[in-house]
Amino acid sequence: MITGITINQDNGDITVTYYSGATSVLHTLLAQVAINFDYDQDTERLIIYLKDGTQKYIDLSALITQFEFLDSDTIYWTIGSDGKVKAAIKKGSVTAEMLQPDYLADITVQAETATQQATSAAASAKQAKIDADRAETYASITEPKFYLDETTMQLYMKDGVGVDFVVVDNVLYWKVA
Repeated sequence: MITGITINQDNGDITVTYYSGATSVLHTLLAQVAINFDYDQDTERLIIYLKDGTQKYIDLSALITQFEFLDSDTIYWTIGSDGKVKAAIKKGSVTAEMLQPDYLADITVQAETATQQATSAAASAKQAKIDADRAETYASITEPKFYLDETTMQLYMKDGVGVDFVVVDNVLYWKVA
């Protein structure tokens, strides 16, 4: 004894009208059908827009738990208060076999070169000190200047500092004191 059946396209409700004039409404889940979605990066939520105009939110960060990541001898995982997962390398865990062979060879060569250059620099510094001391000594010496009095045949030193005179076998020598 039904006189009509109508379907509300907006919410999916089916209305049955009886011969007596009474109606019965059957509610379907058509109003809850998703018609679009979006993602909010700030809150890390998926937003689902339903046909009836409401929105549902799914927190995607809740899908990742601390039990889904396993630490290893090299890597460890942390989950921050903001829910973000971070990976980090454990100190001292990267071994030579993990490096590309050319990198390890380059590092070894550079270390040897640095050692050689350090040794060379130390030797240069030592020689520079010797040269500086020698230059300081030479700078304090003034070469003597002589004056020969031809009438008396006496030799006088007019000028000179840090010089000693020595006579050996009637030969006059001067030397740095």
